[in-house]
Amino acid sequence: MNKRLPPLFLQRIRHELPSLYEHYLQRSDRPPWKGLRTNPQKPLPPSFLTSLKPIPWSPVGFYVEEKLGHHPFHHAGMFYLQEPSAMAVVETMHIQPEDWVLDVAAAPGGKSTHIAGYLSSHGFLWSHDKDRQRATQLMFNLERMGFYHGLVTTGDIDALIGSMPSFHKILLDAPCSGEGMFLKEEKAMDQWSPELVLACARVQKELLENVAPLLLEGGELTYSTCTFSREENELQILDFLKRHHDFELAPRTYPDAFDTTSTQGVGARLLPSELEGEGHYVVTLRKKGTAILPVRKIAHSSIPPTFQQFMKTHRVGIPEGGHYIQLQERLYWAHHTFNLSPRQCLNPGLYVGNIKEYGFIPSHALSHANHLELPRVELSWDDPRVKRYLKGETFSFDQKDGWYVFSVEGQGLGWIKMVKGLAKNHFPKGLRILHD
Repeated sequence: MNKRLPPLFLQRIRHELPSLYEHYLQRSDRPPWKGLRTNPQKPLPPSFLTSLKPIPWSPVGFYVEEKLGHHPFHHAGMFYLQEPSAMAVVETMHIQPEDWVLDVAAAPGGKSTHIAGYLSSHGFLWSHDKDRQRATQLMFNLERMGFYHGLVTTGDIDALIGSMPSFHKILLDAPCSGEGMFLKEEKAMDQWSPELVLACARVQKELLENVAPLLLEGGELTYSTCTFSREENELQILDFLKRHHDFELAPRTYPDAFDTTSTQGVGARLLPSELEGEGHYVVTLRKKGTAILPVRKIAHSSIPPTFQQFMKTHRVGIPEGGHYIQLQERLYWAHHTFNLSPRQCLNPGLYVGNIKEYGFIPSHALSHANHLELPRVELSWDDPRVKRYLKGETFSFDQKDGWYVFSVEGQGLGWIKMVKGLAKNHFPKGLRILHD
């Protein structure tokens, strides 16, 4: 083996998961599996997917080999790059369009964006991550995928619980020892130890206790990790069920390739020895009773005059039934209201843009928002001007003066501002492609 797996880890799985042990001995140098997950809110052209192999456990997942992070469709939020096994978690949640969902340890956003793709405008997603920097990346990924019927928070979750509603579904993709990612991330191998396993189990137990009261009766709590250890997976869940008699295992039918034997039916393991993906664990618990979601009144507010003028001039349509929040010069549109401080809440809704003394500047998030009426210039993805746009270049364009969303296949990449036939590029500097 070129990659040295921790001896104590190998010793343990040799007895607990012998097929995985043999797999690691034989194939520890294989490249990690890579996947692409489509965005149901922003359909890809069918021709883009014809050569890709579907991922069996996800109707929106495909295997990929090439690097696609700079592809225009990726910048437009039409797909998310994600490890294939990780896609199984949200698929087992059976998200319904009007669900209210809490994603607890959500950064960088793989599972939150997956959930968002299945929600309608009547659904709601509260995405949280304790680390502010990671939560910021989570926010950007949700914006790129065009989702805005929710919010993003950060900090200690126990400080937010009093402000949270009850949810139909909760996802706790728990911090873990990362055994399932050993062949993908060598750092996980370097950090692993039996002590880390036990430390992670303590954190997971605390998080489960924190979120359990937020679930509606009849609701479902999905718990997942990217590790194999029993202490962090089925033993963690059995211990939780002993303390919470109002919870039970939710019935689930898993694909044949998922391992339910080693878990004795307490969830399922995704083993690299049995399928084309890295390691994962998933289980769903149900809270006994019948769910009744309280009716929440939505505050309404008038449109700030500067933005109202922008909407009228550029024929911008924002959904009815929400309200506007102005934080200094930043303007948001929100479908729901919660009493949160800016320190806790990174994104209270759709970031619309900035109100300046000289007028309104639309945000990058607005150019990506799903199902809005926006002024657009449409190009095919392979038009040479698309690459020039992603590099931040300015170029000539035959359009009247004003703001336009620069779009490929109907989906926005960002804004241009036309001034006397010149398209001034407003694609964010931090996202620009610096080389081919």
